[in-house]
Order: sequence, then structure tokens, then C-alpha cells
Amino acid sequence: MRILITGSNSLLGSGLLKTAPKNFEVAISWHENPPSYRRDSYSIKVNLDVEDPKSVKIILKKITPQVVIHLASISDVDYCEINKRKAFATNVVGLRNILRESKLSGIKVIFASTNAVFDGNNAPYSETKKPNPISYYGYTKLQAEKLIQESNVLYAIVRITTMYGWQPDGARLNPVTWVIDKLKREEKIFMVTDKFINPSYNLSAAKAIWKMVQKDFQGSIHLAGKDTVSRYDWATSVAKVFDLPQNLIFPVESSHFPDLAKRPDDTSFDTKKMIKQLKIKPMSLKQGLKQMRNEKVR
Repeated sequence: MRILITGSNSLLGSGLLKTAPKNFEVAISWHENPPSYRRDSYSIKVNLDVEDPKSVKIILKKITPQVVIHLASISDVDYCEINKRKAFATNVVGLRNILRESKLSGIKVIFASTNAVFDGNNAPYSETKKPNPISYYGYTKLQAEKLIQESNVLYAIVRITTMYGWQPDGARLNPVTWVIDKLKREEKIFMVTDKFINPSYNLSAAKAIWKMVQKDFQGSIHLAGKDTVSRYDWATSVAKVFDLPQNLIFPVESSHFPDLAKRPDDTSFDTKKMIKQLKIKPMSLKQGLKQMRNEKVR
């Protein structure tokens, strides 16, 4: 089976490349920055601008994948709030272009969505709870979900809580690598105590997605870790596991950051469906951080 991963230079893309089953032929695409992680079997590597319908048409006809794992998006919440036109073009129009060509060629699309489609008032969130985003980023991802549900394309929507792990070169820092970077520089950091999540380790999320491909999973599913924590608790856990100074971490409420886009209070996921249908137990935060610390391939 040939799989095309769009946005392969992302944190999740890196995880998918590191954990790809050897019996799959994996084609990778990116825009602007090629991924820093490769293996010899990635015989197809292409630059793809998902906002350009002609580019999408040419690349999909050239690669002829059976499945597209669509990761290409803008996920910076604050950037999306300020740059709405660009966020919509990438996150919604980009998927629309992928769907148009996939429908013509009978390609299945696995779309990576987010906990940001929820408002944070009714956690933990199962797959059946009604989305209600409070950020423009969440809005674009929900609009993309609606597109794929109405497309008549074979699809799976995988919503993933905020991820952590070793990001590839050129990708922005994630919550854990940001904390590690700051504490190694002996800089004070202020972390909120009133926003909660059960974060996902990128390699764990990637393995779950490969299982979805193998099982030909269809519909929607939530992927998340076992432990629901505040950003402050998350940061202190990072300090403990990576032997970094905890005394540089200061608890604050979210009102300490008035200029940031609004974040929901608690978007932790119910993982019962993940456990039942994919036979995957959610990883504890401590397990994920220790595995990250011991990970050799970065």
C-alpha cells in the first residue's frame, strides 16, 4: 500500500516517519521546509502547496496513493487569530483541494484534527459531543471536518490533543521542548494553572494512526494521553524527568497573558473508543516523557 503524508515536516509527521510499518510505501510531501528525518524507502519526496489546486492534482496523479494522511496545516493558535485569511486558505481550502482529487481517484483521506474544536466547558470529550470552537484555529479545523464529512470520500477524522516530542528541524517548538529550552537557558517561565489537557506523545499518536490505516478505520476517533494536567503541572513534570530546575517555573492564571488568543479551560479527551477499537491504552505523561528522554533518533 502506498501512503502519502502531507505536512511531513511537522511533529506528527516526524512521528509517522519514525514509526512507519516497513510493508508500506510511504511518500512524503512538505511545503518550504523538507523533513529532517528520512529512511531509504522514502523513494517519493515532493514539495506540495496544498493551497494550489493544480499542484495537488499533479502530485496526487503522480504518486497515486491509496491513502492520504493529511497533516498540512497552520496550527499556531495565535497566528491563526491574526492571519485568518491565510489560516483558512491552508486549513480549509487546502483540504478541499485534497478531497477534490481524492474523490476522483478513490483515495481515502485521514484528516488530523484537534481538541481546539471544543469550547472546554464539557470535558472529557467523547467523539459524540458537539464541537464549539472558541478560537479561529479551532473554527478552521471544524470547517475542514465538515468538508470531509460531506465529500463522499472514504475518510477518517483523528482528533489529537496537544502533542509533545522531538520536533524535526525547522518546526516550531512544542510545549515540552519549549520548557526544556527555557529551563536549560536558566530562564524563568510562567505556566498557567487553569487550563487542562491530556497531552499526546507524538510517537504514540503516530502508532495509533498507522493502526487506523491497517484496520481501515473509518469515522472519527480521539487520541490522547492518560493524564489530564494543567500547563503548570505539565511543565513541572518535564523538569523532573529531564532533571531541570523546577524553581524557575512559576504558576499563574491565564489572565497573566491577556494578548494571547482565547484558550478553552479543559479540552481533555475521553479515550474509550481508542482503547476499544484500536486496542491502544493511553500512555501516562510520565511514560511519554521518559520515552522521549530516552529516544535516540531525534
